[in-house]
Amino acid sequence: MTTIRQYQLFRYGLVSIWLALIYAPPIAAQCQYSIPHGVGAVLDLEKFGTLGFTRPIRVINVYWGGNNWNGIPAHSAFHKEDIDAATRELFATDYFEKLCQYGGPSGGPNVTLLASTDTGQALNPCLPHVPQNNFTAADVFQFVSCEEGMEFTDVPHTQGTPSHSLPGMTGLACMLCGVSPLPCYLDGVFLLVPNPTGDLLINVFPPRDKHFGGTGGCDKMDGYHYQVPSNAIGYPVLPLAFTQGRPIYFTFIRTECFETIDRMMGTLSHEIVEALSDPYPDAFWYDTSHGQTGANGEAADVCDKLTKNGDYDPAGGFRSHATLTWKDARQVARSMEVAYWWSNYDHDCIASLKLPTPATPKDRCQGILDAIDNLQATIQSLEEQLKDATGQQRTVIQTRIKTTNQQIQTEQQAFSRCRANKQ
Repeated sequence: MTTIRQYQLFRYGLVSIWLALIYAPPIAAQCQYSIPHGVGAVLDLEKFGTLGFTRPIRVINVYWGGNNWNGIPAHSAFHKEDIDAATRELFATDYFEKLCQYGGPSGGPNVTLLASTDTGQALNPCLPHVPQNNFTAADVFQFVSCEEGMEFTDVPHTQGTPSHSLPGMTGLACMLCGVSPLPCYLDGVFLLVPNPTGDLLINVFPPRDKHFGGTGGCDKMDGYHYQVPSNAIGYPVLPLAFTQGRPIYFTFIRTECFETIDRMMGTLSHEIVEALSDPYPDAFWYDTSHGQTGANGEAADVCDKLTKNGDYDPAGGFRSHATLTWKDARQVARSMEVAYWWSNYDHDCIASLKLPTPATPKDRCQGILDAIDNLQATIQSLEEQLKDATGQQRTVIQTRIKTTNQQIQTEQQAFSRCRANKQ
């Protein structure tokens, strides 16, 4: 029979292992787009804090619509499979690669898109599984924190360093947040101090038929990004001590503001870039050259307007999005909008959307010749072994040489046929 003391020791053992994992130094690749680089520009972003992502960033689409997202009448053109297909196509390009210059995913693009999930799991404890109409930012905070912290949601735990373990983050509230009845996302100390160590970015998609309240119309805000401190893993059922406060980065996409997925992708790409370069707005990288703050001077914000020679274009005007072709779940060709973002390395707005170059197919006849070469090398090795072999071992090697010679003859015949077909 397990005693309470044994259970406590077991739990503290798990905590020790978990802390060892999160504090293990990541294997960082060298970023080839290091800054400063070249002659600076007026709009170059300024550094106000140091990003310290503990692992390559994992990104997951979460559909806050229960288990019937596609069945919601307003989603006839917003199926999960199509949003996922568009997101995968964006992540298949080098769009995020140069973000490593800001200390983000280093060596780029170390940004991994996970399989998406909804909120329809039978045991999902995060209620409501579908938001109420006129839900608020506080509801989003609660949703993100619960989906990441609780089991049975299909959302992984972030591996960031708990906030109370960072310099300057002391006090009873921070130590108890997530263990006491006060959730971390309601703790003022946690909310006011950015934590730069996360490795999880959640893209939150609420239903299109649910209005996001208290923010005005879509012309004011159609999406945003932020970070929310996590509760202790397992809170409030079996909270795992010393795990509270890990930062969860998230984007919130106000789906009610878009008629098509193609238009929505412009906002999603915009917010992901800024979540990776300034995850806590006003704390890491943004531009202040024209009086901006982290609210309107982040990497993608800068490129909403036309630029020229490293500054805003004196003629004014707004920039059109870049476009990327993709195919939806029915293999219908589409064209999504993609946001430009400011690169200090280029001193300009960029939206690189190159796909990996497919490997050149090897000539079939050459492949057969390569196989023959490998078989001949095998025979040479066997003949060397035969010199010192005796008894049964010698018989086995001789049999292998005979079999390999037969394979060579077969490949030579295949090569002759291949060459004849090419003529």
